[in-house]
Amino acid sequence: MSSTSTIRSKRIADLIKRELAGVVRQEVVDPRLQNLSITVVDLSPDLKNAMVYFTIPDAEQSHEVSGALKKAVGFLRKSLASRCDLRYVPKLAFKFDQNIHQAENLLALISEANKIDSGLLGVTGTLNIDDE
Repeated sequence: MSSTSTIRSKRIADLIKRELAGVVRQEVVDPRLQNLSITVVDLSPDLKNAMVYFTIPDAEQSHEVSGALKKAVGFLRKSLASRCDLRYVPKLAFKFDQNIHQAENLLALISEANKIDSGLLGVTGTLNIDDE
């Protein structure tokens, strides 16, 4: 793939991400999709298929939201076609983006480890372990 097609692919993916977020925010009335955030759009090399990664505040509802997106895919594609000046609007597939929730879990673990470490270290910065 040449760098020109890579740049074009990235530009189209960014356009789809921006416009799809606007459609979900302004035109979709399904309450399951109200807190949805589009994180990444990956396009196939031929620009015919787009994998849209999304996140929601409550990760436990990801299957329910995926189902709502699957039902709305025709409407979303039609809305993209009217908003974007593209020769072909790619087929959309949706996948829950777990990276944000995994990062939150990792930060919680690090915070917990820091609390444990600060309890073991005294004011002088030396390790306080009681000899028994």
